[in-house]
Amino acid sequence: MNRSEQGLRNFAALYVVGNCVAICSTGFLLGPRRQCKKMFHKTRRVACAIYLVLLLTVFICALTDVPFGIVMVLFLCQMVAAFWYAISYIPYGRRMVISFFKDGACCKCFKS
Repeated sequence: MNRSEQGLRNFAALYVVGNCVAICSTGFLLGPRRQCKKMFHKTRRVACAIYLVLLLTVFICALTDVPFGIVMVLFLCQMVAAFWYAISYIPYGRRMVISFFKDGACCKCFKS
C-alpha cells in the first residue's frame, strides 16, 4: 500500500469519526431520545439505517486490509447516503432532488 492510499484511508476513517461527532453533538443539543425519534422517524428510517451502517462499514474497511477501491466506493456511497438523509429534513427536499434529475436539469446546468 502506497502513501497516498494510506492517506486516503486515514481521511476516510477520520471523516467517519467527524460524522459520528456531529451526530453526537446534535444529540447533545436535542437530547438523545428526541434525536433518536427524529432520526428514526418513518420518513427517514431507511435512509438513517443505511447511513449508519455505511459509517460503520467504511470505518472498519478503512482500518483493515480491504482493497482500496472498495473503501473509496463505500466512502462515496456513505456521502450519498448522508446527503439523502440530510435532505429528508427539508420539506419536499427529496422530491426536489428527484425532479431535478428526472427533468434533466442537472445536465442543462453544465451545458451553458
